[in-house]
Order: sequence, then structure tokens, then C-alpha cells
Amino acid sequence: MLNFNNYIGKELIIYQKSFWKREFTLNEDSKVIGKLYSIKIINDLFVCELDGKEFEFYKKNIFGKEILIREKGKQLPFASFEANFFFTSGELKLLRGKRALIKIGTFKDYASLYESEKKILIQLKSKLNLKEKCILTIENKSEILEEYSWLPLFLFYLLKISKDTGIVFH
Repeated sequence: MLNFNNYIGKELIIYQKSFWKREFTLNEDSKVIGKLYSIKIINDLFVCELDGKEFEFYKKNIFGKEILIREKGKQLPFASFEANFFFTSGELKLLRGKRALIKIGTFKDYASLYESEKKILIQLKSKLNLKEKCILTIENKSEILEEYSWLPLFLFYLLKISKDTGIVFH
């Protein structure tokens, strides 16, 4: 099973394969670790493939600000994220009452995942490029990273849809 605690301090790269497609890969050097691709543009449905499992990230409704996460092929979500009005931060609610805080830069150029107010787990920085490219760094070990391997690509998904929709999250 993929455990991102093993990648502490390493820079992983998320990049867009083609300018014309909404398909992204998470790479360690030249090795592909995971994929994220869009299925529906209208409700921002993305599929995350990691370690032989597939997860779906989607908005509850077009105008809502709640994002749900479920395993592909299942009806019920097991996690949810709700952002503030300007989409600069939000709370990720996981199973068994676990929570994480996500902060997104004002100019949508970085995103961070925190286990608590002071313990940062993941840092994601966007690079200016014609195609989308981000540098992902795992900062600290956590049980959350071990249990929820989809978190790094979910952080990228949030950064991506916040750029696509503008300053105010629809």
C-alpha cells in the first residue's frame, strides 16, 4: 500500500500530460505514482488513481461549495471538504471524526494541508507554465497520510478547480 510518510522531504511533481486534456500525473523522478483526470467538466468530477484504487472528487452541486470524496463505484462519500467564501481555507472531514485544515493561497499559487493549526503535512506550490505543473512536498509524518493516500492529489484538485472558477468558489 502506498504510504506518503515514506516521501518526507522529497519533491514530487504533478504535471499536466497535455495542454488539451485535464489529465495529471504524480511523479517521483520518472516513476508515475498516481493519476488524476477529469470525467465531467460541469460538476468538476475527477478520478484519482493511486495504488490500484480509484477515488472520485466531486462537487455536491454546481453552485455549492462542498466537495465530496468517495470510492469509485460506490454511492456514499466517506469524506467531505467545505471551503470558506473566497476559497482560501476549509476543513476536510474524514472518517472517525478526524479533521484536517487546508489553506489555499490568495493567488491560487500554493496550497497546504495541516493536521493541526501548527503541524503542516503537505505543501503544494504551483509553477508558472503553459501546462499545469506543481511541486509537492511531504513535510511531516502523520497517521492521516498513511490512511488516506489520495490526500496529495486532492490538494492539487482543490488548487486546480479554484484556479478554473476564479476567486469566488461557485
